[in-house]
Amino acid sequence: MKQWHGFIAALTLVMLIFGCKGMTPSSAAENMAKCMQSGDYNKIAENMASDRGADTLQMVRDRQHFIAAIKEKAEKQFAKNGGIEHYSVIGEAVTPDESKAYVRIHYRFKNGASIDEIIPLIKSGGQWKYVLQ
Repeated sequence: MKQWHGFIAALTLVMLIFGCKGMTPSSAAENMAKCMQSGDYNKIAENMASDRGADTLQMVRDRQHFIAAIKEKAEKQFAKNGGIEHYSVIGEAVTPDESKAYVRIHYRFKNGASIDEIIPLIKSGGQWKYVLQ
């Protein structure tokens, strides 16, 4: 019984550490959708990739721009359909050098409408991160 408590504690710790991050491209996209569904745009931005040469000020600006873009998408496109009811990953493609990935995700909205979206990701520091577009 103690083994289960240890396993559950370890699993909870992993979930807290990775938040809206992803160990795989698909899990990163699912976590992004989950954070969008809950309206936690700042949590999404924590997993945004920054340009390698960007200084602190540029990284802050990029993060603010990213949050604004995600929020606008959620408020204009998703909210008009009643918000996200369900999401699922349809597929993913990873480049041969495993530096970039594209995840296709399907959103179903509360009003019955649905859309597919392709989320680009890059691998940085061993994590799959969202790209500012």
